[in-house]
Amino acid sequence: MVEKFVLADLLGYFISVDLILTKAFTAFCVFTEIKSINESYFSVTGVNVWDKFIAFVKRGKEQMEELK
Repeated sequence: MVEKFVLADLLGYFISVDLILTKAFTAFCVFTEIKSINESYFSVTGVNVWDKFIAFVKRGKEQMEELK
């Protein structure tokens, strides 16, 4: 309620995104969970999921460049 009525008015002058604090908090929670999952998976298998995901994205970009 505080965010919707008070902070939204104040932040509305600078940022035109509704419920920005709620979205920022949600992004923080998602980031924390992803990091926790990565740490747990790394401790069991020794594989860093984040590094594998970055390599996957880079390969996809390279293949898209080759197709053009």
